[in-house]
Amino acid sequence: IPVVRLGGTYGRVTADFISQSSSAVPGGVDYILHGSSVTFQHGQNLSFINVSIIDDSESEFAEPIEILLVGATGGAVLGHHLVSRITIAKSDSPFGVLRFLNQSKISVPNPNSTMILSLLLERTGGLLGEIQVNWVILGPNSQEALPPQNRDIADPVSGSFYFGDGEGGVRTITLTVYPHEDIEVEEIFIIKLELVKGEAKLDSRAKDITLTIQKFGDPNGVVQFAPESLSEKTYSEPSALEGPLIITFFVKRVK
Repeated sequence: IPVVRLGGTYGRVTADFISQSSSAVPGGVDYILHGSSVTFQHGQNLSFINVSIIDDSESEFAEPIEILLVGATGGAVLGHHLVSRITIAKSDSPFGVLRFLNQSKISVPNPNSTMILSLLLERTGGLLGEIQVNWVILGPNSQEALPPQNRDIADPVSGSFYFGDGEGGVRTITLTVYPHEDIEVEEIFIIKLELVKGEAKLDSRAKDITLTIQKFGDPNGVVQFAPESLSEKTYSEPSALEGPLIITFFVKRVK
């Protein structure tokens, strides 16, 4: 924190300072105030007060700190601006963090029979206040909400969870994946969280899951020579006068 010496710069002077806060604790808990006075040598008009902010694991609200100049020596006098205010920002969310515990990308084969997938949602960290979080499935292969009546995942395809004040823990989303039909393309779904009540944070690295159900069969078709191109044919080499001989082979895309 810069401290300036105005007017004259003759001689060596010092300015004493203290800190005060309604919530932050000094002495290495929330912050460290280095020293108790700042010195100006002869001719010097700028010096600094150093404050170290401590990174702890506590869930805390924003904490204001005031640094006050309280006295001067060496003939200097205090000016009019004697208080500097800094704020330690809210950290480790006192309301908690919501996140999926599964991997963010899951790929499964298209099942022959009904498949059950369990997705785990956790509230961790601070547990202050009530929290409600909604979840919804988007897809397949789109950003539209998956309708309850579909051929891929059984209802429910959306829902919500509630955490009371002081309540953490894990909740489970159960997805029921229908067995495949004769031919199916690869389908991608996104299971997404949305906070609708409370001030918890969504973990930016674990707030959604991408679920890929692999294709079954050959939905893109099979490419092969057409039957008329399979029989053996003999061609005579064309003469120079006839020019190049163009031979056509038919290729078909079939299911």
